[in-house]
Amino acid sequence: MSTNPDISPHVNFMHMQRFIGKIVRLPCKIETYSSDRSTATVKTSDNRDVIVQLIPLPEITTTYVEFIGTAVNANTLEMSNLVAMGENLDLSLVDKVIEVIHDKKYFERIFS
Repeated sequence: MSTNPDISPHVNFMHMQRFIGKIVRLPCKIETYSSDRSTATVKTSDNRDVIVQLIPLPEITTTYVEFIGTAVNANTLEMSNLVAMGENLDLSLVDKVIEVIHDKKYFERIFS
């Protein structure tokens, strides 16, 4: 794993576990919001649920987003920013890309 703090790898639920306390990018589908809209439950590319602690923003208007933030624990991300990804995103394809990125053959070359 790179020690460069400027690197924020794309992760799914499984890979997020390796980056607790680090900044990551989590492509996902928004499932639900808490009643006060302080958190969202999202479905990751490997079909697992993660809770995202939201920051005050204008309303998120797309179903698919990439949250950028700190992995707090095994299933919680503290948001710092987001990228809107629209209404049609093939999360299974995204997951395949994430798996290639984290393959030991490529990871150090990509993130070092």
